[in-house]
Amino acid sequence: ACTAAGHAPTIEVLYEGRVYAKGFLCQVLGVWVFVATLMFWQEIGPFLGFRGPVVFLDKACVHQTDPDLKRQGIESIAAFLRYSWSMVVLYSDTYLKKLWTVYELATYLLMFPKGQLHVQPVSLAKTVLLGMALACFQQMASLLFWNHRLQREVTGWMSMPHATIRIFAVLAMVPSGLLMALVLRHWAKEQASIIESVNEFSVRKAMCLSEEDRTLVEYNIETFVRHFGDIKRNMGREEALSRFDEVVRTEVPKALESSWGKVGWRYMHTQIIFGIQWLYLFDCWAAQLRDVRRKWDAGQHVDGVSETKDAINMLNWVMSVACIIGPLTSAMAFKVAKSSLGLGEGPVRLTASLAATGLTVITTYQGLLQCAFCLFDMAKESVVYLPLYVVVNLISWLMTLLVYKRPPMQRFR
Repeated sequence: ACTAAGHAPTIEVLYEGRVYAKGFLCQVLGVWVFVATLMFWQEIGPFLGFRGPVVFLDKACVHQTDPDLKRQGIESIAAFLRYSWSMVVLYSDTYLKKLWTVYELATYLLMFPKGQLHVQPVSLAKTVLLGMALACFQQMASLLFWNHRLQREVTGWMSMPHATIRIFAVLAMVPSGLLMALVLRHWAKEQASIIESVNEFSVRKAMCLSEEDRTLVEYNIETFVRHFGDIKRNMGREEALSRFDEVVRTEVPKALESSWGKVGWRYMHTQIIFGIQWLYLFDCWAAQLRDVRRKWDAGQHVDGVSETKDAINMLNWVMSVACIIGPLTSAMAFKVAKSSLGLGEGPVRLTASLAATGLTVITTYQGLLQCAFCLFDMAKESVVYLPLYVVVNLISWLMTLLVYKRPPMQRFR
């Protein structure tokens, strides 16, 4: 609103021989507002009358010091889960190593074969926020390189054609591409470690602070396995616990794959990472409104059709980057990072892995970006190509959603 009203500064961007005014406040302030909302909304929301879903949090709902109340809470966990329509697991390295969390997982898996089990690794949040920071850095670098004053100084100093600025824009992506490769490799290793710990799971190795709790919990697991686990009634405790180990090793990987998708994370996470593009759109629209208002106040002619075409074209451009190019680039790069884990460790192999992943990030992103540039320029020159740009965007977006489609939870009976 400040930019549109002319109260906020803008930057001049040179594109195809024409200077455009672009806002930047939404991109600078919007990211901080998003992070602040993400961190503090759970504290501020209730004061504003907003309420989230009702949850049963074991550590807060089961008494931790009174032995009698604690025993009653353990015995009643199944009843609490009975009235829960889904279960959210905040997965860490110790989740399958603690008897308490294993017991809750056992109860839910056995009582609700078709229930919604959502497994969210806690390290995924760090990965998404790091990816968002890198996307913001890349966007700021892009605005810097397309700045009209900087381009004029650089081209004048180096005596090069103006088109060489595109080369600098590609080179500016090298640091962020390598950092993104490092983030993706770290997340790929985290996933491999999680799957390995699930495959090695054993309820007998689970840690428990009180051996009295272990006896009670293992008895309850045995009871649930006998009732829901399709085993013979005369089997002993060891056979029942072994059956439960099989259930966990079979079902938890399916829940993990369904939660984080085929390409390492969900499409929703990519929209968080590349969300700054939508803030860029708002800045562009605000600067456009400011120019239209100034022309109107000066009594100049305002071509409504042309202004509307430019606004829609900019929407198409942002959709191309945020909804298609960014997600497809991260999907391709994650596949490369995951495959490169087979190279093993060591400085040379690590360098080769990061180089391959970083090269995938840069080439995929820049290749798709050049295709979007062509469509953007065509639609900018003639309104005839604008519907073509819209159709290509919609088809590409549907294909991207297909890439990120999560496999269904095929649970045991």
